[in-house]
Amino acid sequence: MIAGLKLCAAIVTYNRYDELGMTIKSIHREGIPYENILVIDNNSDLKTYGRILNDFPGIDYRRLETNISSAGGFALAMQTAVDRDYDWIWLFNDDSRPRPGALNSLHPYLVTSAYPILQISTLDEKGLATILQWKGVRKPIKVSSGSSAVPSDLVTFDGAIIRTDVIRTIGTCDPRYFMGTYEFDFCLRARDAGFSIATIPNGLMEDQKLGSVGGLPPWREYYNTRNHLWLGLNRRSAQIIFAFVVRELKFIAAIILYRNNKLKRLLFKYRAVRDALIGRRGKTYFPQESKG
Repeated sequence: MIAGLKLCAAIVTYNRYDELGMTIKSIHREGIPYENILVIDNNSDLKTYGRILNDFPGIDYRRLETNISSAGGFALAMQTAVDRDYDWIWLFNDDSRPRPGALNSLHPYLVTSAYPILQISTLDEKGLATILQWKGVRKPIKVSSGSSAVPSDLVTFDGAIIRTDVIRTIGTCDPRYFMGTYEFDFCLRARDAGFSIATIPNGLMEDQKLGSVGGLPPWREYYNTRNHLWLGLNRRSAQIIFAFVVRELKFIAAIILYRNNKLKRLLFKYRAVRDALIGRRGKTYFPQESKG
């Protein structure tokens, strides 16, 4: 831990005991005690819940009665950090975790608060890090690895650390996104309020991205489409709406030419646009509810 600062870590999880356990261990090795590690469990089975409590005594584990997905889980974690008067909250999915030395690499920025929103990057197979810029849609830029923070427009919540006064000023991430886009909405609102964002391209973060293995199923594509369009409409941004149209035309062409379940995917695209236009938000489809 860093002297003089109250810091907690939060993990949002659903039914991935092995991944969650590795993430808890990695955070704990960085010097964060179990009682400062908050797990938001989106209604995993009781076996997973019991094993974590047994293996990590003292951990702050909250098993929800229903699955509120990643946006809801991170919103709850952020509000909890504010309510408990923490200075910073370090955010993780259950398949993202810090490498040794990650927290120490953040130390200069946490003490000076030069950037109230920071993310430690992963490195690709070429040893390059990704910095996210915003052009109506996220634009990844590859940079050489290094230990100095690089200003960026966006971060994802895989290893992002946020000063809680940002949350006090602009609120938590919006749980009505359910999944997808909520991180970018949060960052755009933070920038609107004058907060700076940066990425440290040192590769001291591991991110398995298990939710993207094998490509996104149609019900996941629905949320990306709906939320991107709603973001543009809500912000009344011609830039975002134009970027949305270009992006979706490319996706539709790819569906027609290359993807399986063409009609199902196109139907979800139609539903996504319709729901964004009428302001329908929150949980709409989930795997067991999205057949047909």
